[in-house]
Amino acid sequence: MIISNEYIRHLQDGAKLVIHIIPLWSLEFGNSVDLSALNSWTGSDPFRPMSGGGYNTVFCADGKYAFSIPYNSNYVESSILFMRTGIVEVVDARMMNYKIELKETYQWCEIENLLNRKLADYSNLVDKFDIPKPWYISVCIANGKGYWTSSYGEDSEMLHSDYIQAVDVIWNDGQALSDIIQPCFDSLANAFGFSKSFIDFSQKQ
Repeated sequence: MIISNEYIRHLQDGAKLVIHIIPLWSLEFGNSVDLSALNSWTGSDPFRPMSGGGYNTVFCADGKYAFSIPYNSNYVESSILFMRTGIVEVVDARMMNYKIELKETYQWCEIENLLNRKLADYSNLVDKFDIPKPWYISVCIANGKGYWTSSYGEDSEMLHSDYIQAVDVIWNDGQALSDIIQPCFDSLANAFGFSKSFIDFSQKQ
């Protein structure tokens, strides 16, 4: 569905960064959450798309959906779906299509920093519902063949495949996000020909 742009709302064409946070609790039969709690945040609201400006929300068959549509457009550039099972699905085309005609993304170091911040935000979202760890974290690039990027003046290689799957990680109790996420970020950077992520997670974030 995501690859073909057939989703809750029509998605922007081009490459997409797709994130899943899947608590193992969510896969147990009968487990669900009260989605009305998403309306009662105090302070910064983590239930918002990965990028873009203003956004709208709507309930749907799977849960609650927040999405950003550019001005005078009819497609979604960035979105998050919080499922009633507690699973989070994020789809972002905006950061992957800085210059869509050239298949150029925003600078990869910028995307990494945003992704790191948003993973922390979305973990707060899951925590709000007291969903226990372990959580499975998956990040991939869909429709990415031929896309390239740059960072600090260095151009990347082009992606060789339409589907790039990062190294999946399991987040257990007692671990910080920085303890477990480096292989995921390194593998995405490797796909573009970089030797490693531009974030050193061994340093205090």
